[in-house]
Amino acid sequence: MNKQALFTVFSLLLLVACTDDDGKTTKDPDADATPIYDLSQVQVSNVGYISVTDFYSNMVKKQTEGNNDQNQVLLDYAQEQLKLAKEKEQFLNDSLNNVNGTNGTAYGENWDHSSGEGGKNRIMWFQYCTLRYTAKGVSGKNEELSELVVWPYGNVWDPQPDHVIAGCHCTILSNPERPSDFDDSDVMTDLFMLASFAHSFSQEALVVIPDYEGYGATHGNTHPYIDREVLAHQVVEGTKAAIAWYQKNSKKGLATNWKSVAIGYSQGGNVAAGVLRYCQEHDEKSLRMAGAVCGGGCYDPEATIKEYIRMERIYMPVSVALMIKSCLDTQPELKGLRLNQICTQEFIDTGIFDWIQEKKYITEDIQSMLLNHSIMKGGFLMYCWSEDDEEFLPFDDEHKLYGDRMREWDFEYGTAKSYCTPEAVFTPEVIAFFKSDKLPANDPSLASYLTSLRQVLRRNALYYQWQPQANSGFTFFHSTRDEVVPYISNMQTVEDHWGTNSPLPYCRYDYANRSTYRHVGTGTAFYTNYCGAMIADILKGNWKEGRNTLEGGTHY
Repeated sequence: MNKQALFTVFSLLLLVACTDDDGKTTKDPDADATPIYDLSQVQVSNVGYISVTDFYSNMVKKQTEGNNDQNQVLLDYAQEQLKLAKEKEQFLNDSLNNVNGTNGTAYGENWDHSSGEGGKNRIMWFQYCTLRYTAKGVSGKNEELSELVVWPYGNVWDPQPDHVIAGCHCTILSNPERPSDFDDSDVMTDLFMLASFAHSFSQEALVVIPDYEGYGATHGNTHPYIDREVLAHQVVEGTKAAIAWYQKNSKKGLATNWKSVAIGYSQGGNVAAGVLRYCQEHDEKSLRMAGAVCGGGCYDPEATIKEYIRMERIYMPVSVALMIKSCLDTQPELKGLRLNQICTQEFIDTGIFDWIQEKKYITEDIQSMLLNHSIMKGGFLMYCWSEDDEEFLPFDDEHKLYGDRMREWDFEYGTAKSYCTPEAVFTPEVIAFFKSDKLPANDPSLASYLTSLRQVLRRNALYYQWQPQANSGFTFFHSTRDEVVPYISNMQTVEDHWGTNSPLPYCRYDYANRSTYRHVGTGTAFYTNYCGAMIADILKGNWKEGRNTLEGGTHY
């Protein structure tokens, strides 16, 4: 089919999509039904717009400044998306000109939207806002939470989302990283990768990315880091609030046969899995949840701690600190358990628990601060990779001169190049308990608390007292060489509990690429190369149970 024929077909589709027999804008029949969420509980603020071409242009500019494998993966992705965006923008402009007879002048070139910015072509943009909604917090009381909502926007051509993405963000530590602070977000974050689904080239979606409790509107609360049920409930309620608000306030609403998919990586992968579990367990049908695409998630926190102890390495100590602080601050049965009964005084003295509480520092900041503490103050010791000796060296005063370059290497390639030992983090009693189920005989109170801690960790495992429904579109993507969320203690334990006999109740992808196999690099590949197709398969009903191992190059 030639270009003119394509334009003609598009023009006809455009006219059909924009009007019904009475010349009125079409809208999903469900849009005027009883909302799935009480809209009196919803507030909107921070409405903004961003050009799709600017979106990817900024990403290209940012990645050009870097020189590692991860930058190159993102650069290749952004350049390809920018090319597609420009081609689609030109196609839409030409098509609209043909429909409206504007003789080649870009239709809407000087059209203003409500932001007051004029003189730009508004044909292919994102629109976004912050919503406030209410859901139960970890305390059991209702909390006013916040979230980012993103949807496709265009001048005259008015794209209609045909599905909903419940975006579950990765671990954040500073409040400015929250999704609802989208104006100031870095283009490298997973927020931008999730937001891109609002105006991608195979699908258009209403994207909802809630701030987890402890951030945004609830920044004064402790973040319930591993509380699967609470976080899943809040994402579900936030998604319902966004759908109800969008259906009422947008011109077209969602497409008639819309469905939703939960997606996330790292902590977001665990939360996305929890969202699908929540919908199945609570018979939550209002989201029309078709499935979940989960990357690199910690699906079994107890097994993860045990694997750290077996490996004798903890590559991202802050994840353990988050886990312990969350348990002690939010779980009633652990009230009275002291931090120094779980963690060494040397680890506490680094200040890491205060840094988490302050919510001013990002993950990379805290990793660097731990490294600096290891050099300058001792006590808590980190180890870092030496290119010269091709081994890990103690990050202490003896290696101080080489230390600056090792920190730089660590920044450049992520946190996989530095670690601490479990003995530097956990007390001997805790290590003995998780290693061999040995309880302290001379301290019955601590023995009771350790038993309760294990139960808290176990009930927050994805598979605890549950198995997914058949054909539920459950897709997992995990590196077999993940150093932060070990495969063997997460995907392997999920498989052990759900069974390895065919057919499996989920689809598993093992990512074993040599250059980007680590936790952060795999997350980049997940968003740039794989998750879009996984979402599409679920939405189109092409999802199949099975297992795949991906090796070799990054691009498939």
